[in-house]
Amino acid sequence: MPKVLPLVEKGSNYFFHVLAVAKINYDSEYAVNYKDSLLDTDRIFLQENKSLLSFGDGTPPSIYTVLAFFISSIINLSSQDEIDEYFNLVADFVNNKDFAVFCHRYGEALEKIDMLHAGYSEYLKGETVKLNKDQSELVLELGELLKGNYKVYEERVWPVEYPNLKEKSTELYNALKDKVIFQSWDELVGDNYKTNSFQVSLCVANNKGPDANDLGYDKNLHYYKRPTEDLIYFVSHEIGIRYLMPSVNKVRGELHQAGQNVLYDALESLAEFYNLRVLGSGHRGFFPNLSFIEVFEEIYEKKPDHSAAELLKAAILKTH
Repeated sequence: MPKVLPLVEKGSNYFFHVLAVAKINYDSEYAVNYKDSLLDTDRIFLQENKSLLSFGDGTPPSIYTVLAFFISSIINLSSQDEIDEYFNLVADFVNNKDFAVFCHRYGEALEKIDMLHAGYSEYLKGETVKLNKDQSELVLELGELLKGNYKVYEERVWPVEYPNLKEKSTELYNALKDKVIFQSWDELVGDNYKTNSFQVSLCVANNKGPDANDLGYDKNLHYYKRPTEDLIYFVSHEIGIRYLMPSVNKVRGELHQAGQNVLYDALESLAEFYNLRVLGSGHRGFFPNLSFIEVFEEIYEKKPDHSAAELLKAAILKTH
């Protein structure tokens, strides 16, 4: 049976640190505390491009954010050499429109994205090839910025925040040892999780910002300073998303008229619907858009043998 593995990752914390200090997506006390950890010119540059870097609540990250912040966090680039190599290859990819070397070097990370979002690697390649000169320059500038600010983070921020993350990871690991999350999802959905673990990358910087950020199929980035039971709830919900994505893909073509926002809301609601049964309790207030919950309950009460795909389709057809 797969395991939930809490992680303390310097790399993923660094990339979300930069977003937090630049106040992309949200403002926080963290941004104030570490304002001086980014060069003023870099902070201003990021703010000027805020609209291109924002994401969350169903709004997917842009190609700039994926290349600069998300793939780098999936890989967990944790040294100056690793960061330099990555962004040098990104620069080659953008300048030469040749995906082969980048794909070969970081193919494992791209495969993890494709496991969750089928075909995303090809989409990324296509969108990068289409970048014009100004758009390409933005990607290159982001790379240089992230290369240039890492040393300060490593020396001044990470030593302060690492002990808190480590303590929480131990606490979360011990709390999860006796949970049967995967077994419960298997039984409810009638499917299996596709890898040996679900990794929970604990993060300091994203308080008040987008949380439970997908880093491929088998890893999410979570704000660490929540009550442990709340964290377990979020983790189980996100594991459920992995179980349910095939059901969404199965009915997507039949329900194209519903729109992406409706499908997103329905997926989040369905994960919550099942998560209430996996954990025996729920925290619906954590999600702003769960308009399908009552519809799922109504349909399920009449026909409890509905598969996840059938339940999803029936609810959307009933409401749209």
